[in-house]
Formats: sequence, C-alpha cells, structure tokens
Amino acid sequence: LLVALAWAQDPSWVVASSPRNARIVAFKMPGPSEPHTLVETGLDRPEGLAADLGRMILYVADPGARVVLGFPLTLVNEKLMADEPETVADNVDCHWVAVDSVGNLFYTDELANKIMKLPVPEAGLRGSDSKPVALYTADDTNKVSAPAGVAVDNFMVLWTNKQLGTQAGSVAGGYSTPPSSDKGAAVRPVSTVTDRAYGVCLARDNAIFTSSEKYVYGVRKTGGVVAMISDTMQKPRGCAWDGEGTVYVADKGSGKIFAFPGSVASMTKQPMVKVAELEDVYGLAVVVSSSWRQLTGTLVAVVISGWFL
Repeated sequence: LLVALAWAQDPSWVVASSPRNARIVAFKMPGPSEPHTLVETGLDRPEGLAADLGRMILYVADPGARVVLGFPLTLVNEKLMADEPETVADNVDCHWVAVDSVGNLFYTDELANKIMKLPVPEAGLRGSDSKPVALYTADDTNKVSAPAGVAVDNFMVLWTNKQLGTQAGSVAGGYSTPPSSDKGAAVRPVSTVTDRAYGVCLARDNAIFTSSEKYVYGVRKTGGVVAMISDTMQKPRGCAWDGEGTVYVADKGSGKIFAFPGSVASMTKQPMVKVAELEDVYGLAVVVSSSWRQLTGTLVAVVISGWFL
C-alpha cells in the first residue's frame, strides 16, 4: 500500500504527551523515529498541547494538576529542548489548549462549561497584565456541553463537546472576539455526527476531529457534509497538521501516532500510516524549524492541537 504523505520540507518534530507516564516527548519527522524526552518532571497528567507560532512556547494542559503550563522552546545542535515552565492558568479543569497567530491562548474548562481566552501579554511569557476571559459558557449557549478540544484562527474559535454532541454540536464554533450581547447567536454547530468528541485541528479549509472510539472525522471548517476519515482507531484523541500536507492523529488505545494526507480538497476515507509509538499518547503539536538558522535559534512553531490559517 502506497500513501502519498507530503512531509514538511524543513526539519520538524511531532510533540506528544503521555498522561499515564507524565511525560512529553518529541519525534523527529519524517518518521518512524525514536522519542526524545522534552519534559519528564513536574507534570501530573499532561494532555492537550499547543505551540505558540511566534514566541517559541509549548503550552501544556495538565488537568491532574489543574494548570496550564508554558515551556519555552529552544533548538540546540538540531535537538529540540524545553526550558523551565511558567504557570499561565491555574485552578482550571483544562484538558485542551490552542494558540492563534497573535499569541492569544485559548482553552476549555470542562467542569465549568467555559471556552476561555488568555490574551497575549505585552511582554514576557505571561504575567499579571494577562487575565483570562470567558468567551462562551453554558449560560450563554447550549452549544457548550462539557467542552474538550479547541482550535482557533484569527476570527473563529472551534471546540468539541463530550456531552450531547448530536444536539449541542460534536464540533461548535463562534467568533474568537464574541459580541458584547447575545453571545449565543454567534455560535453555530459545525458537526453533530457524534455525541462525544475529543481533539480537533485544522488542515487548510478542513476541520479534523476525533470521537471517543474508532473514528476520525473531517468536515469543512464552516460546516457541511461530514466525512469518516478512519474507523480503525481504538481511542483517537489529539490531532495535528504540519502546515503542509500531513495530519497526525494520536491513538491512545493502541499507543501509536498515525499520519494521513491532509491536503486533499475534500475529505474522504484515508489509509493511516504509523509514524511513532508512545504509551497512552494523547495530545499532539508539530514544531517546524523553518527559520531558526536566520533568526539565531528562533523557531517557527506550527501548532496543531489548534486551528490555524
């Protein structure tokens, strides 16, 4: 079986979390490759991942510790490294995170039924000048129902729901800067194909999302006909796009990371290619070293636990 995967031309890493082992690792692509440990201390149950496009920061949702952490990234001798973290949000039931191209951080609070935004600070990683804002809550709209995965571009924020997805939306979305009144009117369902959804990411004009078991789905980011991309997963969770032609999916059940072509104009069922193995794999992000040579060690990070244009 031949599968045309358009790997990113620059060196890239798929970064993955393992909640059970409380660690974060990186796999150099194209794979298969052996994992390189980024973080193995100070974590409780890391799940969702997101990388800041301009600030070289890996954000980690750790619901076990009820925090979101930010790890500065560096590249040393062609090796991706994570420095000491800073807590950017605490006392939150956050399992998933995303970053827009400006650097604003988005996350979901499952227990509180909230879609949150932490505006980018004027200086530094995060600071007292950056306060979280609730964009949408269950009080605003019935389209927020135990929110899970989150994805964002410069205009819209999408999230998956783990409860009542066939009613509230397996995937729902609204403006990333909502109106000051009647927020619920700004929210729409993108898909209602499953009651319980987890990760979501964008590959060009397509939103890719995962169900609790077996299925990976694709739909136009504005909604429409939902395509079943795969029915061979065990417990699919996070997904990530490399910004070129490949989408990665974490299968927690099998402990494997799969890839499929994500540049097709319309979503159809795709063969899955195993590129890495990690026990209890959950969240994914892709980091591409597009311009670090010219910028003296600066990385251009492409987040893919979220939604980018």
